[in-house]
Formats: sequence, structure tokens, C-alpha cells
Amino acid sequence: MKKASAMVASVMFAGCALVACGSAQPPVHAQRANVTVHSEETRGPVAGASIRVNGQPGGSTSSEGLVELKVNGIAGDKFHVELACPEGYRPPTPDAQDIFVTPTLGGPPPQLVFHCESATRKATVNVHADNGPNLPVRYLGREIGRTDSHGLAKVTIDTAPGDSFELVLDTSAAKTLHPQSPALSFRVDDKTSLFAFAQSFTVDKPKAKARFKPTIPKQL
Repeated sequence: MKKASAMVASVMFAGCALVACGSAQPPVHAQRANVTVHSEETRGPVAGASIRVNGQPGGSTSSEGLVELKVNGIAGDKFHVELACPEGYRPPTPDAQDIFVTPTLGGPPPQLVFHCESATRKATVNVHADNGPNLPVRYLGREIGRTDSHGLAKVTIDTAPGDSFELVLDTSAAKTLHPQSPALSFRVDDKTSLFAFAQSFTVDKPKAKARFKPTIPKQL
């Protein structure tokens, strides 16, 4: 009897070792994370940015620049979150971040913040043309502004960081101004997008008309 009981106990122990005790799997948890994408220049939301999680599509940002992620894994699992900015933007900074499954962490889900920088930059030029009222301001031959009665104008063009552009004050209709049609070049970098174009003109004085003295007839 004792021998049979010992055999049953041995079988139960072996079953525990092979089935219950050795095959227990860690629980799987749902982990959420919120992704926000902002514009580098305006700090406003960027819509249509693509999210990938461990190389798989994870959604696109809404008009508010937001997307909510949900992944499943065991505690400590790491998920690689990558961002691709939409058309018209340069690569994001940073372009990738990680989230971890943390079932014991209370509070709101992790917040991942990305920034997309516009591929184009608005360059603004304040023009001050001394003695130069009503002059066209030209870019690539096209009039993009005109000085007022005080010689002032403000023009804006779309360009890219690192590019250069040239503006011309067109004096072709004001031949008395000198210099004629001066030009100035500007270079846009990552920090500077506001410029000044200051130009002084001299004006030809009107030529004095020759006076003719009346001739007095001589007496013969």
C-alpha cells in the first residue's frame, strides 16, 4: 500500500514538472502610447504623418497631429516607433523613439513627441528705398511687391533652407534714379528668414532751360 502511494506521488510530481510547473507563460499586457507631431516652425499640429511600430504600419496623425498606439506584449518588451513626415516636410527630429510594456506603471500612457520641419521656408524682406517711391520689387523677373510713397515695401517668398535668392528694385520706369535697378542677394538658413533691403537713390536734377534774350533792333 505504501509502495503504491509512493508511486502515485512520484507520478504527480513528474506531471507537475512536465506540465504545470515548467510550462507557465508570463501574462500578455496591452500597452498604450500617444504620439504627437508638431511643426518645427509654427509649433502647430502636422496631419498625415505616418507611424510605424517595429516596422509595421501603426497609423497616421489626425488633423490635430495625434495618433494613439496600442501594442501587446509581456512586461519589459520594447517597441520601436518610427515617424515619416508627410510630403512638404523634411525628415523628423527625432525620427524614432521606443516604448516599453510597463503594466505596473500607473497614470496616463507615455507621450511621444516628434517634430517635422517644413521643406520650404517663408523668407520675408523689408524694403526701404530712399527716394524710391512706387518701384516694383522683382523676384525671378516677376513683380512680387511695390514700394509705397515713402519707398517702403514688405515681400515674402517661399524658398528652402540653404537656398539663395535675389531681389531687384526695378527703376526702368524711373530713369532719373541712380543706381539703376539695384539687386541684392539673400541666403536662407535654419535660423534666419527675415531680411532687409535698404537702398538710397540719387535723383537727377532737372536741367535748367536756356534763356533767350530778346534782340533789340538796331537803328541804322
